[in-house]
Order: sequence, then structure tokens, then C-alpha cells
Amino acid sequence: MDIEQRYERDFITWLERIEKDLHISAQDLKSASWVREVFTTHGELPSARFAHLAFEHRANLTADAVASVTTAARLDTGRDVSLAPYLVPPDEHLPGGSIGVAESDVHACDPVGILVEVADAVQTFVADTYGVVWPVCPDHRSGVHPTRHGSDAVWWCNTGRHMSEFVHSLRR
Repeated sequence: MDIEQRYERDFITWLERIEKDLHISAQDLKSASWVREVFTTHGELPSARFAHLAFEHRANLTADAVASVTTAARLDTGRDVSLAPYLVPPDEHLPGGSIGVAESDVHACDPVGILVEVADAVQTFVADTYGVVWPVCPDHRSGVHPTRHGSDAVWWCNTGRHMSEFVHSLRR
């Protein structure tokens, strides 16, 4: 086994331990480039130490996504969409911590996944609070839904089966 194969084996083993200890999906962690950077720089950090790094990273990404998506929702709907992430830091009862928006938990570890989950939470908040369908496909005038499309977060139109807009570019 060469050094690259050992590195990959050790990385996967570490992710599986993190998943078991912190209840964070190893697959989500593997797709987040910053996790590999942590492993490359620091090696196999203990789960508790990694939990705090991951929490801080995810909290910052979530805050940025909330600011972007709520601004778009406010500009598009004219409604007050004042939301902030809720943050419960890691502790002995919740080893991975908890992050969410409105009544939705954010589980993703990568920027695109977090943006999709935040967009879904904000969309649900707007619908539940104001009875407003937001956003809508400009071509079909039907509601769209956030999803990952390749390496982007997009609003997907099921009516026309196409990408309507990028999540981050909805501001008008």
C-alpha cells in the first residue's frame, strides 16, 4: 500500500470515528474540502476537538447563507424575513452541537449543502408565516425548490424541469 492509499484509508477511518462519536454523516464530511484540510494539517484530531472546529465552521457558513437568502426573500417579497441561526454548541449531551434556522436543522457540512438547507428553511418560513410562495420560476410562475445541482445551490423548477436561478443570485 502506497502513502496515498494509506492516507485515504486513515482519512476514511477518522471520518467513520467522527460519524460514530458526533453523529455527523461521514459522507457529508468527506464532501467538505475543509474537513480534508483539517485532516491534512492536524491529522486525526480527537472527536471532541473536531466537534468545536466543525461547529464554528458550519455556524459561520450558516450565518452567511441566512444573511444572503433572507435578504433575497425580503427584496423579492417585501416581507420582513428577520431570521438568525440558532446555535447550540457541542457538549456532553449533544456532541456535535446543533445549528438551525427557523424550525429546521442544518446538517450539511459544505457551503453548497448549507445554502440549500438554509434556502429550504427560509422558503418554509415565508410560506408558513406569510402564505407566500417564494420564489417562483419566472418562466412558469410556479414555486421552485432549492437543491444541489452539480456544485451549485439552485432553485429548481419541477414544472419545467430546469434550473430557475442560483440560490445566491435571487436578489433583484
